[in-house]
Amino acid sequence: FIKPLGDGAMILMGGSEPPGATLAKLLDLVCDVELRFQERLAGANLRYGAAMGTRLGWGIAQGDVTAVRVPAERLEPAFSEEEARFARGLRGHAVLDYYGPALNLAKRLCDSARPDGICIDQSSFGSVPEHPYFRFGERRLKNLRGIASTLPVWFSRFDAGKARGAQESAKSDGPKR
Repeated sequence: FIKPLGDGAMILMGGSEPPGATLAKLLDLVCDVELRFQERLAGANLRYGAAMGTRLGWGIAQGDVTAVRVPAERLEPAFSEEEARFARGLRGHAVLDYYGPALNLAKRLCDSARPDGICIDQSSFGSVPEHPYFRFGERRLKNLRGIASTLPVWFSRFDAGKARGAQESAKSDGPKR
């Protein structure tokens, strides 16, 4: 589930995988989205002659969420056919939104990570994440709105140059025989 949120987006992943496997997939997704976002904005900057920011922040937390669902037929008058098709979920219902403490926490982490960073709630995942384009260190965040205690997180900056170089190298190597 992906929901645009003005200056951000919520990406929701579910499943029965262990937290470490889910986190690895999320970090790969962050790299992919970061690179694509920067490419698109670079093109827009050239096309429109304006410098738009290409620096994102990411917040990752895990926990229960609640889905707001409505019968799919109720979407038709309010949404275009394409929007309604995108929103349809399981069993003829459309998921319009999610809410819950995990989403609130992810939002606060995202705000703390900007620009170019990623904050991961330590209590959501069992060990320090390993990824070739992130080097995580421990931090403690204080005074997060709606969160009473000091929060231990893993924090890293995204190395777009390193990721782009590796991506281009993989493309130029071609298929292995």
